[in-house]
Amino acid sequence: MKKTGMMLLAFGLFALVGCEEETKSYAWYSENPDETYDTYKKCKESGNDSENCKNARRAAVSFSHSYNSPEISDKFNKLIKK
Repeated sequence: MKKTGMMLLAFGLFALVGCEEETKSYAWYSENPDETYDTYKKCKESGNDSENCKNARRAAVSFSHSYNSPEISDKFNKLIKK
């Protein structure tokens, strides 16, 4: 019985660790504006302050100052000001 309980506990811990979201870098978000937008929007809605949220926010601010693309800049400015 103890062996079964320990195995269930080990499996539960493994499942929790396996569910953790992969952290993407600021550089990655800076190269993926659509993913940045979606991630930062979800972070704002949930109030999450994970590393992914912090990196997505930094990239979103950078995109909001994108002088090469007014379309992207406007999109991110609207999201940041919500």
